[in-house]
Amino acid sequence: MKRLIWFASLSILIVACAKEAPFVPDFESDGGDSDSDTDSDTDSDTDSDTDTDSDTDSDTDTDTETNQTFSATCAEYLSENPGSVDGEYALYVGNDVDKPWDAYCHDMAGTPVEYLTLIHTDGDYNFSQYTAGGSSPGTDVRTYYYKLRIDPITFEVDISDNTFSASSGSLTHSTSSNVVISMCYASAMSCISHNNPGGSANINLFDTPFQVDGPFCLIGYAAAGVATVTDEGQVVAITGGGLCGWNTACPGAVANSPYNQGCADTLNLSYVE
Repeated sequence: MKRLIWFASLSILIVACAKEAPFVPDFESDGGDSDSDTDSDTDSDTDSDTDTDSDTDSDTDTDTETNQTFSATCAEYLSENPGSVDGEYALYVGNDVDKPWDAYCHDMAGTPVEYLTLIHTDGDYNFSQYTAGGSSPGTDVRTYYYKLRIDPITFEVDISDNTFSASSGSLTHSTSSNVVISMCYASAMSCISHNNPGGSANINLFDTPFQVDGPFCLIGYAAAGVATVTDEGQVVAITGGGLCGWNTACPGAVANSPYNQGCADTLNLSYVE
């Protein structure tokens, strides 16, 4: 009986030991902690890098805005951008960012000067003509302009500058021996007869930020003609003539004949805001 009880007790002890869970080292738990720490460190480092990049971009943008300049002349542009060559550049009236215009900067390797590029040219646009006949035999002299020499501060146009122009025709002026081969800008002339406005010219400033600010004058003997300003000052149709007579831009009313670039006057423009 005692032996039976001892075997029974031993069996119960064996069953109890079998049901107890085996010991397993907590590698998975430690590994989980390692991943969490790594992710946290990585995220923290990444956020830190992102913040650094953001700060760098912000600083760069600020520096760019601070260092940007708005040149009023081609000389200023060249000083700020050494090595620039002849070409179209954005200039700003009075260095005002809200008043831009496209200027052609010429002679950047020497003494930079400004030209206004005319968008509408040839045909009936931007030409000056001395019409032959009467006391001036030969063929009509017509000069087309493609760029105007302009003062970027006063916006006065030098009507005698024919650097960017093309002429055709030839005539002898009146009773002189002067051979006419070109005309100043914004000038119409003829020497056909009294009060005969046989000459013609056109100004067209469409697609530029400028308008004509006058005036025009009839000059010569028995001169006749008109200057009709339209399209808010951006277009002027000019006629002029006489025996001999002409119609031209004349803020100073200089009487020089407007051919062979002998003009001594200017055409006043104003900036359209």
